[in-house]
Amino acid sequence: MPLQKLHKRLRKAIFKASYCGAFCALGMTLFFYGCSKKKPTQDTPTTALRLASAKHFDIPQPLAFTSKTRQSAIDNDYLLYTGTQPRAKVIDFYLRTMESNGWELQNFSNSFEGLLICHKPHKMCTLSIRSEKDTTVVHVFIKQRLQP
Repeated sequence: MPLQKLHKRLRKAIFKASYCGAFCALGMTLFFYGCSKKKPTQDTPTTALRLASAKHFDIPQPLAFTSKTRQSAIDNDYLLYTGTQPRAKVIDFYLRTMESNGWELQNFSNSFEGLLICHKPHKMCTLSIRSEKDTTVVHVFIKQRLQP
């Protein structure tokens, strides 16, 4: 009889230890997964995109448009926004907001594309607004000018 009780106690102890070990392993896995560096998805704005938006605070992004890419050189930047608003509304948005942000505008828009060339004393910006399938795409080219 004592051998059977000992065997029963040993089984209970092993059973409890296996649950404890499993919970510890699960906890450690979740902890290390949460602390690992995650690669941003395409829809998640990266730090570079946020910095470009902050750097060019006077060039607005239309509501409900997402930043898709950003390229930068020493004095040049390129931003790409996509959204579902009609091209004509986006052109009107940029005509109003760029002028209110102190830009001088030249509108070269036609039935295929909205093309706005904007100037400030130390900055130049070209906006190309096109419709592609069900989306509107805004290409923003920014050039820092050294001389006014």
